Amino acid sequence: MTIAHNDKEYPFRMIILFDHGPCFRTMQTLNRHVEKTRKQFDDLVSKLGAYHLKTHEATEKACQGLLRKNKSQNFFDFEIHNEPVITFKNKRRGRASKNGDEKVAVTTNLFSAKLIFHQEHFDKTLGRCGYYPLITNKNDISLEEAMQSHKDQYKNEYTNRRANWRNIRVRIQTDGCPKRHPGGFGYPPELFRL
Repeated sequence: MTIAHNDKEYPFRMIILFDHGPCFRTMQTLNRHVEKTRKQFDDLVSKLGAYHLKTHEATEKACQGLLRKNKSQNFFDFEIHNEPVITFKNKRRGRASKNGDEKVAVTTNLFSAKLIFHQEHFDKTLGRCGYYPLITNKNDISLEEAMQSHKDQYKNEYTNRRANWRNIRVRIQTDGCPKRHPGGFGYPPELFRL
């Protein structure tokens, strides 16, 4: 991979690394999001038909908001079913007359919702946990040396924590002096200078 800056080409090498620590933490987080979504969805289903959940649109909005809040839109879908119940009541208020007043049909909506879990998509996401890119401008070192150089630099985690990923700056070592180059990556890479 190369990046052009000021009519110069800078070659980079991208290494995909796996780390057990972030993998384990990400898997725990995803499982926690799934369990929390299921629990909150069960609570929501018990409240269907309440004052603010009497329409299909309100129920759908509440379900989508719950999935968005728990960051689980990619793992779940939902179905909303309506079983209307028709009852008859007197047209006028008060006591019914002897000759029989007209009856009026009143429709009551009974909503139910079902949560659908996409196991294959969840498993695919779990399979990608713990992998991250490592980018270097040294192409002549081995994989083990690149990993060791990355682990030996204590400032990487601190720098990445404070970085604004919309405006990434890549340090390039050229002719003994580092230069800055604006990056345009869509993901937060681990950047270091060897």
